[in-house]
Amino acid sequence: MKVPVSWLKEFLGFDWTIDELAAKLTFSGLEVEGIEYFGHDYEGIVAAEILAIRPHPNADNLLLCDINNGIENLTVVCGANNFAVGDKAVFAGVGTILPNGMKLKKAKIRGEVSLGMLCAEDELLISEDHSGIIILPADTVPGTELVTIMGGKEAVIELEVTPNRPDCLSIIGVARELAALLGDAKHLSFSQPQLTANSDRTVSVTIEDPDGCPRYTASLISGIRIGPSPMFIQRRLQQCGIRAINNVVDITNYVMLETGQPLHAFDSRLVDNREIVVRRARANETITTLDGEVRELDEGILVIADSHKPVAIAGIMGGEHSGVQADTTEVILESASFNPTLVRRASRQLGLASESSARFEKGVDPQMAGWAGKLAAGMMFKYCGATGLGKFEDLYPTQPAPGQIKLRRQYLTDLLGIDIGIAESVSIFRALNMEIVEESEDFCVVIPPSFRLDLENETDLCEEVARIHGLDNIPAPSPRSIIVPEADDKTFYAESACRTFLSDSGLTEIMNYSFLSKRLLDLFSTEFSELRVALPNPISADHGLLRNSLIPQLVETLGRNRSHQIQNAGVFEIGRVFYKDEAELSESTRLAIGLMGDITKPGGAALGAVDEAKSFSVIKGVFDRLCKYLKIGGCRSDGIRKNSGYVISPIEQSDKLKHFPVSSFENGMGFAIMLDNLVIGIIGIVKRKVRGEWRLSDPVVVLEVDLDPLLKRYFKTPTMEELPVYPSVQRDLALIVPEHIGHGDIVAAIEKFPGKELTEIHLFDIYRSDEIGVGKKSLAYSFTYRSAVRTLTDDEVNIIHERIRTGLKESLPVEIR
Repeated sequence: MKVPVSWLKEFLGFDWTIDELAAKLTFSGLEVEGIEYFGHDYEGIVAAEILAIRPHPNADNLLLCDINNGIENLTVVCGANNFAVGDKAVFAGVGTILPNGMKLKKAKIRGEVSLGMLCAEDELLISEDHSGIIILPADTVPGTELVTIMGGKEAVIELEVTPNRPDCLSIIGVARELAALLGDAKHLSFSQPQLTANSDRTVSVTIEDPDGCPRYTASLISGIRIGPSPMFIQRRLQQCGIRAINNVVDITNYVMLETGQPLHAFDSRLVDNREIVVRRARANETITTLDGEVRELDEGILVIADSHKPVAIAGIMGGEHSGVQADTTEVILESASFNPTLVRRASRQLGLASESSARFEKGVDPQMAGWAGKLAAGMMFKYCGATGLGKFEDLYPTQPAPGQIKLRRQYLTDLLGIDIGIAESVSIFRALNMEIVEESEDFCVVIPPSFRLDLENETDLCEEVARIHGLDNIPAPSPRSIIVPEADDKTFYAESACRTFLSDSGLTEIMNYSFLSKRLLDLFSTEFSELRVALPNPISADHGLLRNSLIPQLVETLGRNRSHQIQNAGVFEIGRVFYKDEAELSESTRLAIGLMGDITKPGGAALGAVDEAKSFSVIKGVFDRLCKYLKIGGCRSDGIRKNSGYVISPIEQSDKLKHFPVSSFENGMGFAIMLDNLVIGIIGIVKRKVRGEWRLSDPVVVLEVDLDPLLKRYFKTPTMEELPVYPSVQRDLALIVPEHIGHGDIVAAIEKFPGKELTEIHLFDIYRSDEIGVGKKSLAYSFTYRSAVRTLTDDEVNIIHERIRTGLKESLPVEIR
């Protein structure tokens, strides 16, 4: 959005410099993208009246013109032909320096002396147009300086207007923002245009789709004379990037830029019976738009039509055959409000965008339609010679009730981090044209203005207070927080640990969708199909069910790898599965591992082999090491160390396995993974029939376990402890133990002893010798003792240490060295 500063000053008086103005706009939320300067000083360039025109005696394409520059009569040679005797043109005399740097001299052109030149727009760097000389309004006085007519060098600010602020896509909208920064909307100076109908001629307006067109206004303006618009209008259109066309069209564009309300003018002769109907397009209808393109319409596009045909695409562009012509004398002036969604959809569908659609797509205030229509009509009386005005038609079927928003002082303070108070907030809201319904020390209730379509809730009001109060005036305190231990999240830590270990073991993590097809699930298992969870509206037949196991997609992934000549692969996945459990929908996190072929870790360390027995041993070994890594314990036999480890037992079909695809295993090659008589998973060799679906000849071994019951019981997450305050005491202990006794056995035995003073056990030496004996070894430990509440004495440490020595001798076959 380009905003000429002089245009802003017509509505708001301020004395900020350009840089100060740009800073205030940016801090208020209207980011300034750039500042450019338009125009020149035009020193020595004046208006001149053309007194006579005659052919050049020596050149068919040149004319000799007698002109008066307000001081004297002069003769110039001109190559244009778009003027007549009596026209007012732009004249630059001998000695004038043009904006492009060229200094004019007395010249003889084809034998005739020229004492200056009549200027075109490109010669004054107004535009690139060189089709003819500039024609000034007929009432321009010869000798008037061009800078007086057009204005001199002027700053134009380019703003980046966010989609939620369509009200700022206008000069008045930006002026409102600046008035709020000044603290009072009364700083704005503009008034409602006052017009009175003086003709009985009317326009018939019908709205067939009130959802698509909430409001439509139209007026019939007659006695118009088409011609160039005043220079100040042309200049401002050019400053904003819009090409001047003629006085009627330029006024509709000018009012759109000023108010934010798009308008359109129809030649009333070309609208059948002067009848306007707002409706949806009919099947197979077409319209030739103002850009000359034939557009095919469908029944979802909103159009403006007469009694027979569309004459415009609502909110986007008018029709070529109903537009303003060079001989137009009467126009139907449209000022309306259209549904943003319909305009956006039609614009995308037709590949057609315009200044109007850019505004309607974001939302235009319906209350502005009448005001803007009357403003444009008044300008046509002033600048187009209009003499007749029919009845102002205004259809507004359903006016929305204004919504109220409550702002609590405590909410505002909590959100901004500063107590601005209700009194200042109310002052800001008044400056933003809001109506105050109720006010107290603790809250206020306001009604936003109709043009602020973005204000919907309490948070929006807080943003307005922050903007106008000044974001730079809100202090930014240093973050303050209390460091506390992170919440105990076993699942998060467990999954991270599993991924780390399995990736380090040479396996590749895969991630599949949570949806799969009934065919794939039936391939692995058809039992307990009533427990599956079906999607009511699947995106495709291949995604009709939520998975109740990770194994089908894991094997499918291995199959796809095999089809790409990858014969050896090891993969794993951690994901959610879904099933019905006692009529309730349930979900859980599972780990699945799959091996195919001869798996090798990076660097050449063998992880597995291809025959079934070895493959089964490999995947069991991977899981066993994973459990030990997580301090859960490895595979065990019943009766041994009941407090640790898991059990693998043959599969027996029962309800305990109803959520696992056990029938996908070869007979006798599937096993249940048990933990305290609870089935937590399965492990086995996939059937040849299933593998044949992907032509997998080598054994495929898979494992799937529920992580939730396994890891929530046994995996301890780290917690933060305060740094020790009291000193520690070390004691050493050397033990002679049989070879089958390991470090873990020693630690497990020590952990059974009561007391929290032992904080660290460090094995620093393992020693074997003939002196110790065959089948034995020496383990040397360093024990660290510390109390969290006081300093331990030597006697206290000795007592605790002796208790450990005695306990080890009683619980394990050890000797103290």
